[in-house]
Formats: sequence, C-alpha cells, structure tokens
Amino acid sequence: MNDQSPSLTSDINFPPGFDSLPRKEREKVHRRNIQAILPRQGTEGAERYKKRYPEAAQVRYQLGNPRAYLPKPAGYTAAIASMVEHWFNSRTACAETNTADVKRLNAKLESSFVPTNHFNTSLSPARKERLAKVFADNGSHYDRTRLNTLSQVREAVKAAHREADPDTKPFGNIGRRKGNKLLLAGQEYTITKHGSHECIRPRINGAKRRLHLDDLLWMAGLLQADDTPGEHSPTLRSNYIARAHSGNDAPPQGSSLTGPGPSADDAEESLIGPGPFDPLSSVSPDDIAALKAAATDA
Repeated sequence: MNDQSPSLTSDINFPPGFDSLPRKEREKVHRRNIQAILPRQGTEGAERYKKRYPEAAQVRYQLGNPRAYLPKPAGYTAAIASMVEHWFNSRTACAETNTADVKRLNAKLESSFVPTNHFNTSLSPARKERLAKVFADNGSHYDRTRLNTLSQVREAVKAAHREADPDTKPFGNIGRRKGNKLLLAGQEYTITKHGSHECIRPRINGAKRRLHLDDLLWMAGLLQADDTPGEHSPTLRSNYIARAHSGNDAPPQGSSLTGPGPSADDAEESLIGPGPFDPLSSVSPDDIAALKAAATDA
C-alpha cells in the first residue's frame, strides 16, 4: 500500500503484502507508522493518519515521550494475575522462561505480544494494584516502586520461594540467609568479605554502599528492642550515632548526643529502612556526615 499524501508519506511505511496480512499484524504496522509520525507531526498528524486508515482506530498514543501503543486485550489483567498466582503455587511454573509464558498468554488471549520482550514492558498502576493483592494473598509484599515489569515480578516471587526454603536460616528478624546469599524484603544480595567482616553492597540513592552484616543485625536488634513505637528513642539515636562515630575520641561539637540538633529530613533513611518512626529526625549535620561515612565505601 502506498500513500501519496505529502504530509504523511515521509513518516510511514507499509511492507510488501500488507493487505494480505492478518488484521492484528496490520494493526502493528499502523502502530509503528503512528509512532513515526508523532515526534514530528504530533497528534494532528496521528489523527490525520487514523482518519485516512480507519483500521488504525485501535492505536492509542501519548505525547511528552511520544509513544503509540495498542490497548491490551480484554481479560489481560485477570490473566496475568492468575499467572502470578500460579507462580506462587508452583515453583516449576515460576522457573519457566518469560518467553514460554508470553506464548501461553498469547494463546489464551489470542494476542500477539512479542515473546522475547513483553515481560519487560511497564505495568500500569491499576495492574500493579491487582498484583499487589495477589502478593498479599500469598503472604508477600509488593513493592510498587521496584516491581515495574512482569520480569521483575517473577524474580520477586522466586525470592519469596527462596525465603520459604527450609534450608535457609533466619537473619535476625529482618531476613533469611542461605550460604552466601542474603534475602531482605524480597531481594537477594550476594555476601562478600570486607576484611574480617561479611557485607552486602546494595544500591542506595543511586550509589553502591557496603553494609556489614553485623551492623545490620545490630541495627535490627535496636529497632526490635525499642519499646516506644511512634516516638523518637533517645537511646536508639545515641547508640546509633555513637556507633557511627566509633574511632573518634568524641562526637563532634554540637552532636545530638549532647543536646538536640537541627532537623535532618535529608538523612539517608535507606540506611535503616522504613519504620514507624525515624530515629534520625533530630541529628546534627556532623552526625549525618559520620553516618554516611560509615556506610559509604572508602
């Protein structure tokens, strides 16, 4: 098919034999053509294209970061929720490849998702909510900020299976350990040595940090022992900062060990994890620097 419109012809392309392709394949071609039109001609060009080719009516688009896409088929959300439920119920199913599951999804929905990369596409907020319910029903937490694709969801389910493995051992009250692997909040970290200490290296605020396992256990123990949830614990704050300043003769002048300091809303909260209260909410700038130095690689 050849289009002679001067306003569209430079941005569209129809492969040989287009008219004989199945409808779903023709819709994919229309999607690609509208994708090519959007950056230079915007919604006006996309609407002109759809008016000229009514078969492209199903193609949707967005501006900003221009993207044309075909809506998911009816029953898609229920199908992926059922699939994730099956992953929880069967380790064999969870161990399947993404490609194999996409092929099964296509057969079930009569869709044509690309098997090699469909599980790397972003999940909508509504679908995340549906999957969060599946996780909750299976005793797991769905991290909406981290689990953005079905590929990441599968890895989280695998981590849940590993945490339930009888061969794993408790790691304080915050995770499980098996050999040189540490499972925390559904994520697996490799344990390495740093001098005489075992450590993990999570990425915190965009940078890799070295965290000693004994420090993690020490902090978890303090949080567990604190008996005033919802309130700032002076004992916890003092012990934490004293640990961070270990090696110094004394905390810096103006430390919250000797009196209240300014607010520290920008403290590295990820060093202690989310909780019902923030033990670092009134530390001094010098304290924060010491805490960062304790967690950052030399």
